[in-house]
Amino acid sequence: MPGTVLLNERVSMGPTASPEPEPEAGGKSKKPPPIQLEPEDASGADHLLGGSYVAAKSYLKVRMKLDHPIIERPATPPRPEQEASDICPPRPPLPRFLQPKDPTREFQQQVKKTLEEVVVSYRKNNGVATPTAESEKDFMYELSSTGKYHSLKEMLKKSVVRIVREKFKKDGHETVEDMENFHNDLYVYLMQQGTDAINSAFEEGSREAKYVDPLPEVGTLENFQLLVTEAELVDQLHMGRNHSEAVVKYHDECIRLAGDDATVWFDYAMFALKIENISKTDQCLQEALSLDGTNPKILLVYGVTIAMRDLSAPPEDADAFFQAAVDNSEEVSVIAWTIRALALELMEREEDCKYAKMMSHWTQQDIDEGRILAADRTRRTYRDKGGVDIANKRGGGPPLLQAARFLLDMHAPLFAEKALQGFETEMSGPKAPKMAVKMEHLILQARLAMDLGDLTRAEECLIEAVHLERPRTSRMSAHMPEEKMQEKSIFTVEAWTLLAHVQYLQKKNPEAIASYASSLAISNSPFDNLVYLRYAELLITAGGPEELEKAKQVALKACTSFPTATSWLFVGIACYKRGQFDQAEEALVEANVADINNGVVWAYLCLVCMQLRRDDEADRALQLALRRGIDEPDVLRELGTVFVAAGKPAIAESALREALKMQEDATVRRALADALAAQNDPEAAIVEFKTVVNAYDKEADRIYALEQLEKLLNLVNRPAESAKYGAILGPEEY
Repeated sequence: MPGTVLLNERVSMGPTASPEPEPEAGGKSKKPPPIQLEPEDASGADHLLGGSYVAAKSYLKVRMKLDHPIIERPATPPRPEQEASDICPPRPPLPRFLQPKDPTREFQQQVKKTLEEVVVSYRKNNGVATPTAESEKDFMYELSSTGKYHSLKEMLKKSVVRIVREKFKKDGHETVEDMENFHNDLYVYLMQQGTDAINSAFEEGSREAKYVDPLPEVGTLENFQLLVTEAELVDQLHMGRNHSEAVVKYHDECIRLAGDDATVWFDYAMFALKIENISKTDQCLQEALSLDGTNPKILLVYGVTIAMRDLSAPPEDADAFFQAAVDNSEEVSVIAWTIRALALELMEREEDCKYAKMMSHWTQQDIDEGRILAADRTRRTYRDKGGVDIANKRGGGPPLLQAARFLLDMHAPLFAEKALQGFETEMSGPKAPKMAVKMEHLILQARLAMDLGDLTRAEECLIEAVHLERPRTSRMSAHMPEEKMQEKSIFTVEAWTLLAHVQYLQKKNPEAIASYASSLAISNSPFDNLVYLRYAELLITAGGPEELEKAKQVALKACTSFPTATSWLFVGIACYKRGQFDQAEEALVEANVADINNGVVWAYLCLVCMQLRRDDEADRALQLALRRGIDEPDVLRELGTVFVAAGKPAIAESALREALKMQEDATVRRALADALAAQNDPEAAIVEFKTVVNAYDKEADRIYALEQLEKLLNLVNRPAESAKYGAILGPEEY
């Protein structure tokens, strides 16, 4: 190792290249030589060549101390001139005695706290036995004799004084009667608030058996964080189609509710970095650091963000945050040192870069050999929280690959590309990397290509990664392979899942269905929450009875792993298309509870109500759907078609026009023209049918539009035009 002056080596002893010469016969000695035992099968030649040492497994230990190391240890990099806290100063501390705005709320909180202390004291003396008159008398005596009664009363005094000052203001000129009324009113008010607080405390349950509500209360931070997670999931599912605004809205609500929580600001920053909103990223990271300036993860991400401003010559300020991340880590962080080495290399500080690389390699080596404690690296599943992770792992792999994965997780593809290039340079020697390392390298290359928009290159890398473990499979077909799929490494499921995602994004639906099925056949725990949703969506799109039933089961698994409005919506769609309207309604109600502002859920509730002949509920659901927005033209087209068939063209018109705003479609325009004609508006219907004739090539739509034009033009007394379109229609169709 660089800088080492003590060398310890253990060398096994073996036969020599040349035999030891025979001993010469000496003169007559005074004393005969001692008797020595030799192995019976040992020949004299083998003995002279050192065969006995080999048989005894002898070894030689050599310890050497050098005057100076053979390879000099790189000098420790100088500390940056500015500290991270100088660039992002912490927020000023809050006032020491911050009083709540409402004195009544403070009084209720003190009552609950007093109640908890009383319960703890009682259980300490009497356990959980049923109280008796004697035990209550003893307990009251103990409170009075030990002074606890006085201390509990003092706890409430401050809040009672505030209530008197703010709720019962007096000017000092009250009569005796006024004071008696004041005491009565204060007593009634305090008893009412105290009783409410006690009832509330007992309704919440004891600390030992706290009830956990599976769905957070609407309007709470937990509720909005769940909505953020779902909105980001839907944003990925639909490739950012009008869903980023919803994510931003929910993040803003989280900031409004918990603006003093560094984690909330950091989560917002990670999403802003994902959508390449650099100014918002800087703002959120600065706010996070002002609240928690010693968090190594936030410091490292902000350092990378600063370095990304100019990768050809990263600003020196970035090194201040890298240094702070290293200093504030509880352990020597492999990822932090590796990323710092990449930045120092880009800054052309070669000696400092060598030191950083040395630290990362030594630390990972010590972790793998057990000299530094760390958790084992395991396969990621949907249960793991997304985002970045800088924790050291046993078996973490080459430091540059760990850094590349971290940078890809934080959506810094150009910096990650530098890390992968550095790894490829290190591996360019004659020694080939292990299969697991090579597979991870291919997966990270594919993720980089996905971030850069090169889906073809990403698919090539992932197919190569899959073939490393399954060399007999030569192509990704739409049919499942006959051999049983097995998880051969922690990257097997990740490779198949990413391959399916890439094929989904390329609209290679049969291949994507086969890859999703393969990933789920290998392991019942999917790699991420997108697997079930995209798999169910593809099966619904396929539309066959078997596919719809399978889509229903897959979507139900999604509801089990991560229940969201989208997962319940897919269950409802699959049931609706299969004609299971009662089950569809139950699933859509669950989706509506999860997100009441989802317009597509309201739209499918409208369709279900129409099928169940509940027209009033359907009309109301359609109004709510249009008010909240429907971003899927197929749903709008089906709504329009159903309402036209039901004899409600006026309602259908609004849905069909919204669908045309999103996507031009001959079937939708035909349905809109029929809706206008049914409303006795032939002129508007003629315009729409003419558009169908002139703008679309589908023969069935053109023939239908020509027939309707001929009838409508005769109806409005325009025979010449009617004859013109009749001639285009031809005598056969006519």
